[in-house]
Formats: sequence, structure tokens, C-alpha cells
Amino acid sequence: MVVDLAVMVADGGTSLSDLKVLRDQPDLFGLVASDPTAWRVLDSIDDQAIAAINAARAVAWAAGARPPRDFIVVDFDATLVTSHSEKEEAAPNYKKGFGFHPLHCFVDATNEAVAAMLRPGNVGSNTAVDHVELLDTALGQLPVKTKKMDPVHVGAVAGARRSGCVLLAETASAWGVGGRSSPTRMEAS
Repeated sequence: MVVDLAVMVADGGTSLSDLKVLRDQPDLFGLVASDPTAWRVLDSIDDQAIAAINAARAVAWAAGARPPRDFIVVDFDATLVTSHSEKEEAAPNYKKGFGFHPLHCFVDATNEAVAAMLRPGNVGSNTAVDHVELLDTALGQLPVKTKKMDPVHVGAVAGARRSGCVLLAETASAWGVGGRSSPTRMEAS
């Protein structure tokens, strides 16, 4: 089942519904899990599975899939996800929609998703506590510990918040904040 998900992602899939591409080619991929089965597998991932994922990432990075040796860029991204029915923690958002506002964290050079947080739709982009919690989780997923990091990109709006910078200073040994809409960059170490 996890192999189906890995092949789907390698093929450019971005959501579980993209498993349909594999399912439509049974001669090539054999039996492929249904979307509900895939959700159950993802929901069953526990600390032991995360430890196995971390071990696999460490092996891949040791084999050369690692970002450059002198720094690691950790990039944050949030998006609105529409829910067409009242799901647990779904809420109205600022664009007059209804659903969730998940926050994701990626290793920029490898596009690895290292952490994510499902949040209600009415949570703002500037929630510094969420960014710091996710950063802490993301750094824990990295198979190497680095004292020098390229700026942690938290976005132009969230990165400009003083509370976010204060919390980052308390959390990271070396950090920076950058925004796509502004050439200004704050750094501390």
C-alpha cells in the first residue's frame, strides 16, 4: 500500500485521488489500493512508522539525496482546503469559504515534506506558535543536525510578525526570516 503511494508521488501525484492513474493501469501496477484504504493507511502511521521513515530518509541522504552540506532551507506553505460538509475542526475562512487551513513544511532543495499541521479554516497565516511548533517537528525529522541554516522561509506576512521572530530565536540555534515580496531579511544567531 505504501508502495502505491510512493509510486503515485514519484509520478507527480499530489493527492490520494491521483492513485486512480495507477488503478487505471492494472497490467503495469497490479492491484492498487482504493482511496479510503489509502486514507486508513496514512491515518495508521504512528511513532514507530515515523522512526522508520526517518531511518529511510537518513539512508537516502547518506546516499547523496541530501541538500547542500553547508545549509538547509526549510520552507513553510499554507493553503485553504475546502470542505463540502462539516468535518471535525472545519471552519469558515477569510475568503468566505469553509474548511481547513493546513500548514506544511518542506526541505527546499529536495521537496521533501517533513511536517504538516491540519488547522481549522479560520486560523490565520500569522499564527507564530503554529510555525514554531511545525519548525520544531520539521527539524526533528531531518537526519542531520546543522548549526548553520539558510533562512527559514516563513512567508512575507508570517515572517514579519515580531512574535514569530521571538519564538524562532528561542527555538533555533541559527535562523533567518525571508519573504518573497520583500528583499529585506532579518537574521539572528
